Amino acid sequence: MSAGRQRRLDRAGLARGVEHILAREPRLRPQVERFGLPPLWERDPGFETLIRIILEQQVATAAAEALRRRLLGELGEITPRRILDAGEDGLRALGVTRQKSGYCTGLAERVLAGRLDIDALHAADDENAR
Repeated sequence: MSAGRQRRLDRAGLARGVEHILAREPRLRPQVERFGLPPLWERDPGFETLIRIILEQQVATAAAEALRRRLLGELGEITPRRILDAGEDGLRALGVTRQKSGYCTGLAERVLAGRLDIDALHAADDENAR
């Protein structure tokens, strides 16, 4: 895929990917037959979505959503400035783990310093986005 060209995963692409995985690991086929393809979660690009992804790592989706609502209730909105104003200690007081609070404030610092252009990130090719 050429640089700058945006691609979105659609249902057909997901099905192809699952078939590729099943070709390598056929023991997963009964789960796919029973439960179907995994859901596609459409997300708006932006800072709040990246924070949400950080919160969702290694926890149940419901737990991450409860934490996101707690942040919204306390901060009013999830922006780089509000995250930095809360700081790591403030985020931890709201239930964000030490590691995740560091990731959240680090992301906010980079955005506010102009070292990460989130608006351009969704249009970047995979290599540049990483």
